[in-house]
Amino acid sequence: HRLGKVLDAAKQGIQWLLELQNTDGGVPTFCKGWGRLEFDRSCPDITAHAIAAWFVWNDSFDLQFNQQIDRGIERAFNYLAAIQGDNGAFMPLWFGNSFSNEKNNPVYGTAKVLQALGAIERSSSMSGVIEKAVGYLLKVQNADGGWGADIGQNSTVEETSLAIDALTAVGDSSITAAIEQGVAFLIKRTQQGTEFKASPIGLYFAKLWYAEQLYPVIFSLKALQRASVFFDLTGTATKD
Repeated sequence: HRLGKVLDAAKQGIQWLLELQNTDGGVPTFCKGWGRLEFDRSCPDITAHAIAAWFVWNDSFDLQFNQQIDRGIERAFNYLAAIQGDNGAFMPLWFGNSFSNEKNNPVYGTAKVLQALGAIERSSSMSGVIEKAVGYLLKVQNADGGWGADIGQNSTVEETSLAIDALTAVGDSSITAAIEQGVAFLIKRTQQGTEFKASPIGLYFAKLWYAEQLYPVIFSLKALQRASVFFDLTGTATKD
C-alpha cells in the first residue's frame, strides 16, 4: 500500500517533468513556452537533473510509461550534446559570476551537469559528452588548486567545491591529482573548515548578484565527503 502511494507520487512528478520538457529536448526552470524568456528557456543544469530523476524510476512502471521516460531521457541528452561548448563546457542560465567579462559561470554549469550525469548509467555517446566536460574542468583549474567561474578567474570555495563534486562523480584514478589539489585548496581557504567566505554567484541574467552564506558551507562539506569516498574507492587516499 505504501509502495503504491510512492509510485503514484513519483509518476505524477515524472509526468510533470515530461510535460515541462521543451521542443528542443531541454527542461526549463518551471515554465514551458517558446524558449525566448529566462523562465521558459531550456538550461543544461536543470535538464541534467531531470535526466537523473527520470533514470532513478526507469523500468518502475508499465511499458507505455517507461517508454515515455526513455524518450524523455533521450531527447534531453540530445539537447545537452547539442549545446555543449566546443571546449566541453555547459553554460548555466541562473548562476553567473560578477567578475567575469561576460558575467557567465561555465564552471558552475559544467559541474552541475556532471554531478547529475555521474549518477546514471552511461551510453557511449554520453561518455563522450562527460569526457569533454571533465576535460574542460581540468583545463580551467587554477595553479592554487581551486576553480573560479572560468579560466583565469580567481578561485572560490563555491566553484572549487562544485568542481570537486563533479569530478568525483564521474572520474577515475587518472584525475586524482586534480581532486587532491582542489581538496587542499578548500582546506586552506576555509581555515580547516572554520571560515566560509561567500562569493557572489547569481542571479546573472538580471545582474542581481548575491552571496549566499550557506553555499560555501554546504558545497564544501559535500565536496569533501565525496572526495573522501572517491579516494577510498580508487585506493588513492593520501596520508594527509
